[in-house]
Amino acid sequence: MDYNVKSDLVKQLAQSMGLQGKTAKQPSNFDAATGTLYIGSKVYTPDQIEEAREFMHAMIDKTRPLGDTAYQSYEIAEYAIKLTQRLVMEKKGRIVIEEE
Repeated sequence: MDYNVKSDLVKQLAQSMGLQGKTAKQPSNFDAATGTLYIGSKVYTPDQIEEAREFMHAMIDKTRPLGDTAYQSYEIAEYAIKLTQRLVMEKKGRIVIEEE
């Protein structure tokens, strides 16, 4: 069974029993020491984050020629991912070289 379906069922059961059905809060949404991103109950590894950055880069190249501003959303997302990756590298004491 899909995790989200299970989670929803557990929450519904908890609510029907008079409980709140809340999940434990993560102490931080981004762990710069490991490069792991926490969004709600989901955990994204550095490899998954890099895949997302590569996807954003491909979408920039694909949407820029369309002439609208859709590519800017992908550009912003890619840059935000790069910032988190740079933070991880700096936290690990590695030299960060700017890309052009």
